[in-house]
Amino acid sequence: MICSSSFILKIMKRKRRDFIKIAGITGMGMAGNGMFPGFAATLHDHTTSNGIAAVNNKNYIAGNLSLIGQYGDWASSLTGNKLPSLSFRKKEFTNLQDWKKMATRKLTERLSVPDIGGLPPVKVNKQYVYDGLQIEELSWQLPYGRATEAIVLKPENSKGKLPAILAFHDHGGNKYFGTRKITKTSGDQHPLMQEHQKEYYVHEIRAMLDRAGFQIVDTKGISPMPESIQRGVFDFQEAIANIGLSDNPEEGYMFYLRAQKPL
Repeated sequence: MICSSSFILKIMKRKRRDFIKIAGITGMGMAGNGMFPGFAATLHDHTTSNGIAAVNNKNYIAGNLSLIGQYGDWASSLTGNKLPSLSFRKKEFTNLQDWKKMATRKLTERLSVPDIGGLPPVKVNKQYVYDGLQIEELSWQLPYGRATEAIVLKPENSKGKLPAILAFHDHGGNKYFGTRKITKTSGDQHPLMQEHQKEYYVHEIRAMLDRAGFQIVDTKGISPMPESIQRGVFDFQEAIANIGLSDNPEEGYMFYLRAQKPL
């Protein structure tokens, strides 16, 4: 069982790219430290210092970080260390707007994007207010498939233009709930969605496992960040430096618990 530590949601003040880097690097650290038997080396294959497992990653050691971790060198080798054919860094591309048109055509060709005949009309199905939010339920129909549905949430009585966040729900687990996975538009929320949106602390997971009759046999903090927790400010460099595991699950960017039923 792997969970995200709640503190990170409260103090993260970084850009999206920083978050993606940390998430990817954390994943490489988990795999590199053998958290999943049969998937990677065991923890004993790496050196440890102060209870933190160090990852043997030459990209990390050299400071040449990649969003795909140890696979970065392999991905670079696919182009023979040459610039891709449509890279704007190539000398033949001098006009940015011309290059964008060419790159967009090639991207559309490679993605095989179907023609949807322009922007479809948007229908407002429902409008209401909940918990200080003005909510609109929208839908529009493309030439194929079912109608697309969306929910617009904005502060009640707000005027003028507002900054927007476009959020997509995942398709993992039960796809039936769709947008309800990431929104709460009424007090009558499905019990499964209440559970889905809950952010658990270590002691809550421990209590749940204990009530279910499980015995916890191992706990780890993933990418420990004790200084960030103490200061209440997320430190990206600390996340990079502390790739690995700690014996204290409370101080990790995420935490890991292993439990089993008593024999």
